[in-house]
Amino acid sequence: MRKIISVALLVFVFGTGWASAQEMDCDLPAAVIAVRHAEKIDESSDSPLTPRGWRQAVDLIDLLGARDIAAIYVTDRKRTRQTALPLAEFQDLNMIELPAGGEGTQELIRRLCSQHGGEVVMIVGHSNTLPQVFSAFGVTKSPQIGYADVYELEWFKNVPLVSRVMDSVVSP
Repeated sequence: MRKIISVALLVFVFGTGWASAQEMDCDLPAAVIAVRHAEKIDESSDSPLTPRGWRQAVDLIDLLGARDIAAIYVTDRKRTRQTALPLAEFQDLNMIELPAGGEGTQELIRRLCSQHGGEVVMIVGHSNTLPQVFSAFGVTKSPQIGYADVYELEWFKNVPLVSRVMDSVVSP
């Protein structure tokens, strides 16, 4: 049985991050499940997953398979697609691919605001792109995100709330 760790960090809105979502007249998603890609083989730009990384990806089914996920977004890197693949197949969802970072992250924020109001959406990203997403929704201090860590971003009275769902899911 999986132990769900719920470390909630209530973040008060200061700075420019929240304004970016507000400027878009954002219809907030019910939740954004943010997953860092699973363990990769090497530091190359498009590294695939290790065997352990594949186990981490499959374990996302146990953790998130019962959630009503409306969409799964991945980057154009193999490791994010491979991380999301088992859950996407299990839930019969197509993965939506956007470029990693920069304009791809901006497009992701735009889509989350315009197409997924009130829905649960999963994004599989990187150690540098997930904090950008959190920041765009007003999180002023992003958590350290390790391989296959899972966080959930929700809002309480329009204040972002980030909860750690699981550290590095993996079968033995």
